Amino acid sequence: MKRSISILLIFIFVRLTFAQDDARFIVFGDSQFGNPPEYERMIYEASLLKPDFAIQVGDLIHGYTHNKEQLKAEWKRFKGQISLLDAPFFPVPGNHDVVTDEAEEIYAEVWGKEKLLYSFNEGPAHFIILNSWWGNEDDRIMEWQRTWLELDLEKFASQFKEDELKSKSIFVFVHSPLWKYSNGTEGKKDWDLVHNILKKYPVKLVVGGHTHEHVWQQKDSINYLIINSAGVRNENVRGGKFSAFLNITVSNNGDIKYAVIKAGSILPLDSIDPIDRIEANKYKIEEKTILIDEWIEGSSLNKEVEVEIENKLNEEIVYHLDWFIPYKSNIKIIPESKYVTLKPDSRIKEIFNFRSDTTPAIELMPHLEISTQYN
Repeated sequence: MKRSISILLIFIFVRLTFAQDDARFIVFGDSQFGNPPEYERMIYEASLLKPDFAIQVGDLIHGYTHNKEQLKAEWKRFKGQISLLDAPFFPVPGNHDVVTDEAEEIYAEVWGKEKLLYSFNEGPAHFIILNSWWGNEDDRIMEWQRTWLELDLEKFASQFKEDELKSKSIFVFVHSPLWKYSNGTEGKKDWDLVHNILKKYPVKLVVGGHTHEHVWQQKDSINYLIINSAGVRNENVRGGKFSAFLNITVSNNGDIKYAVIKAGSILPLDSIDPIDRIEANKYKIEEKTILIDEWIEGSSLNKEVEVEIENKLNEEIVYHLDWFIPYKSNIKIIPESKYVTLKPDSRIKEIFNFRSDTTPAIELMPHLEISTQYN
């Protein structure tokens, strides 16, 4: 059995305070050592943004062991991974981090007992880290933790007059996205009660991880986000599977800016090799515009679209054809993605079927991205 809850009050009211007008921070999803190069690249990219601090929503290591020495080694490796950030780092306990008695013990040893359930202030915002894997309470936020949450929110709110509180921002982080669990599950029942507490305060965003996908929704003006794992191997952007981190800026006037930054999007000054720049131009495909006369906003559409691709080089090339469909563009393309192989100095015509019950405006037309690799 894991330790009893009786020690809870020893540490749960620890509060970390920073004196600063604005808050600019990064949020990472699960890493688990599942794709270390990708995660470490994201850490490097985030470091270029110079955040005030970073939060990761659990499953930082692989864990799932009773071996304390192995756990210590994994945490040592993880801290080496994040050392490039050069900013305070706030962990959220995930199942991989604390699921065994030994794992929870070593987590508390590495981060401090106060980092199992805690809150802190930064600039105009308040940050709360809940624990959905406390002791034997797996995938739960039980009554005692909801009581702690309500007391914490009341304490924060008591510092301000009613009008002042409206301009403040509260962010909540938890590993398990219990709000997306099936109705009737204990975790979902718990979160329904948590939500009833949160909606009484200026909570702007709740972030979870665990399921390794990007899922956003809004309820009672609160944004809920499940953030992708930090190192997705099988990418499917439109399906919500891609490596990314979240950059958030909170201004003193209450203004909040969110940016989901896809891995590989932030580059240093010397990111383009001079030789690569010359070689890559040989593989460039000229941009083309395809006219679709039947594209009439609001009408139905069922049209075969022909795309011609030419290989002007004296080597065989494999091209990846991938349609980018804008958000809220009610268009289905069959197939959405495919690979084609062209022999030297040849061309090919590929057919794609465009379908829509209500054709969107022209500015929501899709575009075709064609890519290849070269040695």
